[in-house]
Amino acid sequence: SKAFIMKHFIVSLALLATLIACDVIEGDPREDFVSPPEDTTSTRNVLLEDFTGQLCGNCPVAAEEAKRLEQAYGSDRLVVVAIHVGSLAAPSPPKYPREFRSPTGNDVDNLFRVSAVGIPQGMVNRVERNGRRVFTRGQWAAAIQDQFRVKPVVEIEAAATYDSTTRQIVVDASVLYKQRGSADYRLVAMLVENGIVGYQKDYRKTPSDVENSRFDHLLRTSLSSTWGDALSEYDVPADQRIRRTIRYTVPADVDWMIENCDIIVYVHRHNSTREVLQVVKIKPVLQKS
Repeated sequence: SKAFIMKHFIVSLALLATLIACDVIEGDPREDFVSPPEDTTSTRNVLLEDFTGQLCGNCPVAAEEAKRLEQAYGSDRLVVVAIHVGSLAAPSPPKYPREFRSPTGNDVDNLFRVSAVGIPQGMVNRVERNGRRVFTRGQWAAAIQDQFRVKPVVEIEAAATYDSTTRQIVVDASVLYKQRGSADYRLVAMLVENGIVGYQKDYRKTPSDVENSRFDHLLRTSLSSTWGDALSEYDVPADQRIRRTIRYTVPADVDWMIENCDIIVYVHRHNSTREVLQVVKIKPVLQKS
């Protein structure tokens, strides 16, 4: 039957692709390619980066909008990261003694010039829409909807562990190319913390310094470099998978509660469009050696 012939034709192509992929030079990053799974379903997730600050009295409204959108779409589909940047995120004792900014967040802010525009602002998969990349909270929903309509070009599977004795986080990630990809795809893993309690300025309240405010999705650090590492030095054909492991040792002098943390893993095109192609959020499994 035609179905039988087509099935064997596809199998033959898969075998041929496997033979070609295995013919690599020692040290060639293409040796990380393995056969893809049979499941062809895929979902485009979206990264919302909320640029904020503890001294920003208009920022709680934006944080509430991010939470509303997250609840509407689901925290696995819409992945939120709160990035504290600029002078309105600086410590200001006695009520605001803590440093919520991070080198990773500063790198992102310096590249995209978000705090220079003024916070609160956000980026949605770091894409341009109507000629701009940085959006006010009222523009987030439409930008997110646009991105949900885009067919994903990669899929990510990831798992992570945290060893409380060595303080090491290990992230194992697998990237499946749904379409042919270029050599500028990079893999990044970030650590965000939830449930932090402290003061937050809120101009809707009197007094405006609100005690026991809750901070979620707070960016602590990048477990990779800020912009990640290239997945391949070469263009990558569709239906190939690349695996990577990221290791990070949590500094001994930080007060992060890893049990309250999530790890955000994403693939982006840092050297060209800067677009985030896919993102997943995972919980680190706590271990003790």
